[in-house]
Amino acid sequence: MTRSAWQLTIKNAATFTNESMPERLANQNARAAADEVVGVYGVQVELSSSGPEPLTTRERIRAFGPSVHAAFTPAWQPPAQAEQA
Repeated sequence: MTRSAWQLTIKNAATFTNESMPERLANQNARAAADEVVGVYGVQVELSSSGPEPLTTRERIRAFGPSVHAAFTPAWQPPAQAEQA
């Protein structure tokens, strides 16, 4: 996995210290438009054996799949993630 590539799942996301976030966000936001990515922002996480886990309910829903029935899950959403909703 290339750490500089955008990730579709949080499991593969890179983590950074709070101190490095202003510089990281500035760099990523500058790159986002060229990569057609919208809404780059930092999320507080806790590291676990299965990867980073967001601390807030809002970000947990965003990270682990839609809070709707699996039949309405977007085609790009990996099945393992959709089952966690």
